[in-house]
Amino acid sequence: MLLIIDKIFNTKNRLKSLPLTIAACVATLCMSLASQASAKPLLFIYLQGYNSCKRAELKPVQEFGAASANNPNSKMYWGCFDGGHLTHLHDTKEHFYLYSADSKGNWSQGEEIDPQVASLQIASYINRDIKKFTQASVAAQESTETDVFIAGHSHGGWMAMRVAYQLAFIANTKLRQLLTIDPVSYTLCASQWFPVNAIWNTFDWWSAPDDCHRAPRDLEKLNPTISKTANGQWINIYEDAMPYLTSGPIAQADKNIRYVPDTSMDWITAHRAIVHSEWTWEIFKQGLAALGTKKEVNP
Repeated sequence: MLLIIDKIFNTKNRLKSLPLTIAACVATLCMSLASQASAKPLLFIYLQGYNSCKRAELKPVQEFGAASANNPNSKMYWGCFDGGHLTHLHDTKEHFYLYSADSKGNWSQGEEIDPQVASLQIASYINRDIKKFTQASVAAQESTETDVFIAGHSHGGWMAMRVAYQLAFIANTKLRQLLTIDPVSYTLCASQWFPVNAIWNTFDWWSAPDDCHRAPRDLEKLNPTISKTANGQWINIYEDAMPYLTSGPIAQADKNIRYVPDTSMDWITAHRAIVHSEWTWEIFKQGLAALGTKKEVNP
């Protein structure tokens, strides 16, 4: 299992290290996915935000691992952005990497994908998975519909919305939950759009563009289709506390929930604190617990 973890996170020009706790968590997920009897197909897509590849969030991996236990017809996609550092001495372009784990705990090497087309690439992989799951379900005389959970934070939330839109055109799928966590547009609020402080040669975060203080404006025309696809289960959690990076409510989301930081330090780092909050992932956990039922999430 450690060899699998090493293969994922130590590929050339990819992540160089991973904390032991995260490695253990991913290993637990792999072992839970590797076991046991047939169940309704399940796809889980979790997409992280800006410069996040070296700080993988544990909670979504843990919750998906618990929900997908005993289900060999399940697959996870995990994406993250890297690069986009604060200084021009480093690579200021943001790179997006996508990894996947199949039902036997085999992780992909990961690949770099242009963020602007990544949702199309992910949709093509989903379509391939759905065909495989459908064939297996037909052979076993079981339901051919695949439950899909999509969650994303920051730029990953923007991409999660785009993936959910693509899901509208893929048959035999049911989007059980779309969870957007402080979604920010990659197109309109990427690090390269920030003014540069000439003295410190760093991005001037305090002069953030207006689109860094609202939900993704470039996806507004897609939102009605996304909402229809989510079928009452689009939950958008946002914060308006952090001085230079916030999101906002989305009119077409079924629930808009404002995150209120617990401490003064959380106010300063609210955009990151929101994704580490137990409260946020309790909402996600409720959605997973509703698998196979008509239960609605009521945070």
